Amino acid sequence: MLDVEPLLAETRSMPPCGVDLEYDADFLELEALASDKPERQFEEAGEEPPWRDIMERAAALLDRSKDLRLALSYTRAASHVAGIGGFHAGLRVLLGLLERHWDGLYPPLDADDDNSPALRVNALAALADPYTPFDDRSTLLHDLRAAEVCRVPGDRLTVRDILIALGKLAAPAGERTLTLQFVQGVLGKAIEREPVALADALALPKAVEELANQMTGRFGAQDAPSLTMMMGIAQSVAGVCRSVAVNSVPARQPDENAQPANAVGANAAGVPAVRKTELLPAQGTGQLATREDAIALLDAVCAFLERTEPTNPAPLLIRRARALMGKDFIAIMQDLAPDSLAQIHQIVGKEPE
Repeated sequence: MLDVEPLLAETRSMPPCGVDLEYDADFLELEALASDKPERQFEEAGEEPPWRDIMERAAALLDRSKDLRLALSYTRAASHVAGIGGFHAGLRVLLGLLERHWDGLYPPLDADDDNSPALRVNALAALADPYTPFDDRSTLLHDLRAAEVCRVPGDRLTVRDILIALGKLAAPAGERTLTLQFVQGVLGKAIEREPVALADALALPKAVEELANQMTGRFGAQDAPSLTMMMGIAQSVAGVCRSVAVNSVPARQPDENAQPANAVGANAAGVPAVRKTELLPAQGTGQLATREDAIALLDAVCAFLERTEPTNPAPLLIRRARALMGKDFIAIMQDLAPDSLAQIHQIVGKEPE
């Protein structure tokens, strides 16, 4: 998974959120590049928009200003550069900005209107379900469907391919229509080559849910952008990937020099190169690269047990443990054994809050 922590760190100048770049020349140039109109112009010329350039520019500007509009541009470009892993990374950037930088985030709250977050709601409009099918291209759903899920020699799968195979999306005239069996076969090959290849796809529904909850908490249920369609797509893709993942056993020695198809090279934007050996479990040890990888595989284990052993209570305990992974020792004991807190505070010398 892509490391987004550098994008969420406090700005180097005027921390924590930097300055408003709304009228900055670099910001305006990025906005023009990242809008849907230039994309159509590139397509008419038979060229791809400069997605990597857009992604790197957005990341560089996020180092100067914590701005939701920059995060949207980053998400859109990353989905074309790094596939579903890039889209997942973009959602984590948006979530992190709302969680960590709310007070100083751009666009700013409206001090003349009781600190109304209306400008921020408008900035995130591209996340929402389209009002009509004609508006779809202006939303991130368009980019999500185009995102690559995996690549193997001779084949690549996009989110759109999977949705078409599931019968949830009609294939455009002249385009191939893949069967679900074929899709599952390609996903299986991807896992054989890279055991955590589908980690981002498996983790995407959780990221969508967390972002939706965060926006509802910040903006209110009435004003928060609806992520219903995005969640539906994420769950559909994750469901197919999960069904393949729980039946696949990695048996291949990792290639020391190969890079995964979705890896992003090191660049000035602070997005480090990701080597395949950093994403693969160590042979025979089950070692994973990130906490998200571990959580995704725990979810896969739960799904497998619920499907094959519905009376097995293990998923309940696994999910309980999963929920504790982000907590410190005191918080864990508060959850597991609240009656023991007084004794713990006496030992460590910390008074209960």
